[in-house]
Amino acid sequence: WIVYIGLIVGALILPAPVIGSFMSPYADWTTVLIFPVGTYILMAIGLNVVVGLAGLLDLGYVAFFAIGAYSLAYFGTEYGWNFWATLVIGILITMVAGVILGAPTLRLRGDYLAIVTLGFGEIVRITAINTNEIGGARGITPIPHPPAFLGVEFKLDPLPYYYFILVVIVLAIVFSLRLQRSRVGRAWTAIREDEDAAELMG
Repeated sequence: WIVYIGLIVGALILPAPVIGSFMSPYADWTTVLIFPVGTYILMAIGLNVVVGLAGLLDLGYVAFFAIGAYSLAYFGTEYGWNFWATLVIGILITMVAGVILGAPTLRLRGDYLAIVTLGFGEIVRITAINTNEIGGARGITPIPHPPAFLGVEFKLDPLPYYYFILVVIVLAIVFSLRLQRSRVGRAWTAIREDEDAAELMG
């Protein structure tokens, strides 16, 4: 717990200008912490569940990130929906995409799973680039800012975004650790160690 508290305190003071002056002297340090640092940390946590915990070689994992991001951006710009509502919708659409990909690949393993997931990732990328409805190669702009939350405005200052992504990272780590220690997590570990033995054990 002392280590956890120390890490959280360190993360809270990380955007300080003193740190940014030598970590990122030519760019806004807080913005760098949001993207790419914070975004890639979130992506790595999810990828660790698939590749690290279950031992499944998924080369198309980033496609789910793209589906969620495009869903949030599309419903926010085209329909003017609230950011928090589109966030939930983006998560749900990504979950459905995961089920759609997972259903036909349940019996695949090793290199075959890697090829199918790589193909899925490329399909999503090429579809996004060639679909004018979602901006094509330009992407979707301008994505609306989240509304004020607890009196905090997101529009002008990148700092609220940093603390928001920090909270999401902490929640993702807690969820991942709890999942790892659950019955499903133990089953994933068994699959990683020996898939045939895990299947024989039920």
